[in-house]
Amino acid sequence: MRQIRILQIMLIVFGLCLSISLEPCQGQVRSRGIVGSPAPSLGVDAWMMLPDGSSVPEIKELRGKVVYLYCFQSWCPGCHSRGFPTLQKLVEHFKGDEDVVFLAVQTAFEGHGTNTPAAAISTANRYGLKIPIGHDGAAGKRSSVMQMYRTGGTPWTIIIGKDGVVRFNDFHITPKQGVELITQLRSQTLTQQRKPEWRQSVQTLPAKRGGQDVIGKAMIPLAFDGVLETSTAPKRSQENTKTQPITVYRWWTNACSFCDTSLPALEQLRQKYESKGVRFVAVYHPKPPREITVIEAASMARQMGFDGPIALDQDWS
Repeated sequence: MRQIRILQIMLIVFGLCLSISLEPCQGQVRSRGIVGSPAPSLGVDAWMMLPDGSSVPEIKELRGKVVYLYCFQSWCPGCHSRGFPTLQKLVEHFKGDEDVVFLAVQTAFEGHGTNTPAAAISTANRYGLKIPIGHDGAAGKRSSVMQMYRTGGTPWTIIIGKDGVVRFNDFHITPKQGVELITQLRSQTLTQQRKPEWRQSVQTLPAKRGGQDVIGKAMIPLAFDGVLETSTAPKRSQENTKTQPITVYRWWTNACSFCDTSLPALEQLRQKYESKGVRFVAVYHPKPPREITVIEAASMARQMGFDGPIALDQDWS
């Protein structure tokens, strides 16, 4: 039962379906941000405009400083209307403060012919920035910063405390909010800053994105356009059939890079927990909505590494 309860907590985040905001430039996304978690290594493809004698910026080397990491794309309208003006004001406000480090990385996930390293430098010069500028991501190679920090696209701002823990990440932060948070983090010692509590809590989406109101309530009946069971599922033991069953639904589609990894992960969970009474169902929703059979959906799922039950949500209802 303890394993089942742990699984319930894990899957609150795993099963969330994210909508796409229209203002920022975004790629395909999973749960956004890693607030409260230790900041991963950057792994940026190329750094430019480094001060003379300075080394490539690395998070572990910046421990003890507040790090403001700004992710952008040169052609991103939101980056120019909000992101860069805020960065510009904060760099000026904390000018000469050795406890605060500013980094900007072009996390290119689209328009690779336009969002080039040269364009990144040109954009930095446009705003008079004299900070390290990075370029990460190319056609056929996803940005490691986007993957490790689970950014929602661009613009995306990340603020890391002196203890190396992410304290803020979102599409926008105002200059006033930035000054207040950086000042607060700057004044704290490493022992004063709280240790991350992400192991004890479950991160959910903000209420404004919807869906949080159904947590804790009875599941509504789901009417699928087709269901295909699997013959490979192990038999449940008599003991487990006496407990209340848990069902995990994961929506997916083909031609989705995140689904390419989430379906094999779902299969690993299925193989581990299905014999303990947990049922895993991969629900296919075609993009764009179109006529398709559950057999066709099952064939794609098998190719992507999932061998469990398949359901069809043809019109996204």
